[in-house]
Amino acid sequence: MSPPSSRSGVALSVQASTLGPSVGLHFGLSETVRLRAHGAYLPYSFARDINQDDVDARVDGDVALGGPEVRLDWHPAGSSFHLSGGALYNITEVDALIFPTSDYQFSDTKSFSPEEIGEMNATMSYPSISPYAGLGFGDALSGSWSFMVELGAYYVGSPEFTFKGEGLIEPTERNEAVLEQGFESFQFFPRFAFGLSYQF
Repeated sequence: MSPPSSRSGVALSVQASTLGPSVGLHFGLSETVRLRAHGAYLPYSFARDINQDDVDARVDGDVALGGPEVRLDWHPAGSSFHLSGGALYNITEVDALIFPTSDYQFSDTKSFSPEEIGEMNATMSYPSISPYAGLGFGDALSGSWSFMVELGAYYVGSPEFTFKGEGLIEPTERNEAVLEQGFESFQFFPRFAFGLSYQF
């Protein structure tokens, strides 16, 4: 279905997705193919107390999800159903600080203070480019207002961990490779999105 002659063939969309709020522009390349440029971003912070038998600790962290993306949407026979393929510039990152909040009792006569135990800064990030494939319903250029719902997945690859420790906790930096191996099976990030578009 070609865009109505009274419309520009350019649409603006807003979506809520698993990568956060998204804003995009849609351009008609042909009667069945749309070019989309959009970006999503979702930052949030977290804090968690860890209560163990030997020592209490706290984790303070910041998470950023999203990034800019370019995608092609193909509408077979001009239908609202579409298949999508593209790539995301992945800015997803987790940055956390782990530190003790109590003394560690090593023996009946020896204990270590939180300052002696030290702290650990841990960062998790992904490769910059994440290919995407998915499907959905809705055509941003079929009229003035359109509703869209989409389901797909990004191939994000294996995350990279970076540890930087101080004090007695510093040797745990060696666990980077262990964590990376543990996450090798989690290389896809699902995407579910729904939203509205308006064609100018």
